[in-house]
Amino acid sequence: MYVRRRHDTMVSRVLFSLALLLGAVFANAQDTSPFDTLRMVEGTSNQCRGVPDCITEKHPWVNVGPEQSVVVGGNCPDVAPYVWHWDARYQEHLSITVLGRTQNNLSFRVENRGEEAGRARIWVGCSVEVFDPYVRGYETYSAGVPSLNLLPQ
Repeated sequence: MYVRRRHDTMVSRVLFSLALLLGAVFANAQDTSPFDTLRMVEGTSNQCRGVPDCITEKHPWVNVGPEQSVVVGGNCPDVAPYVWHWDARYQEHLSITVLGRTQNNLSFRVENRGEEAGRARIWVGCSVEVFDPYVRGYETYSAGVPSLNLLPQ
């Protein structure tokens, strides 16, 4: 009986030590993320820059879980039916890609490149005039630049 109790105590100590070691490893792994998951990338109101009679169509905030993606999209309103440019406010560890574009609709994929949930809001510039992407060009991707938390402080 004494031998078994001593064995159980030793096993418990080993398991406890292993749990502490794994906790330290995971804590250090979080510290090495290149993203500051609290930092917001601010938009610069590009959605209406140079757009005639522009109104901004604001998509609702979207929440994106760790290592997941969400599709967002919608039409411009009837009073300004044509899509022009877009901008966004989003957390640093997210990226936004244009999936599709028609004259009156933009769809996006918001992808979480981090280990924490994130959120984003997209604004689309809409106009009464038709947009010509071949003459004006348009942005297809936006991503936060990592804060590089790996750099020594």
